[in-house]
Amino acid sequence: MLNEKGFFYPISLCIYLLVIQFLLLYFGVYVNKRGIEEEAISSLKQEYYFMSTLKDIENQLVSGVSPSLKGTYTYLHGDVSYVITQQSSVDYKIDYKLTLKENTSVGGTSYFNKTQNKMKKWVEIN
Repeated sequence: MLNEKGFFYPISLCIYLLVIQFLLLYFGVYVNKRGIEEEAISSLKQEYYFMSTLKDIENQLVSGVSPSLKGTYTYLHGDVSYVITQQSSVDYKIDYKLTLKENTSVGGTSYFNKTQNKMKKWVEIN
């Protein structure tokens, strides 16, 4: 086998251990970075699905078309269900529930003012 009493065996063993430690460190950084990217992608999907649904309902309320009081918007990676309740003669409260295919669900609420013809408040509930 190798000469274990020589000078090069301990040095080569230390170099191998340093290289393995270096590679394990980079693997940990890669796994961490990958997890952060997946969370960012999931967050962007949530924002896009909520915003698309909110804008569509807002456009229906502004144009005078009475939207259904309950409904669901289906997207590629999830569904957004909503319920519209009238709080006063000019204010509507819209509750949203987003369910992604990864079994993540997030809720939100928006308030629409008929005199201003726009959503006046948005609250996301995790």
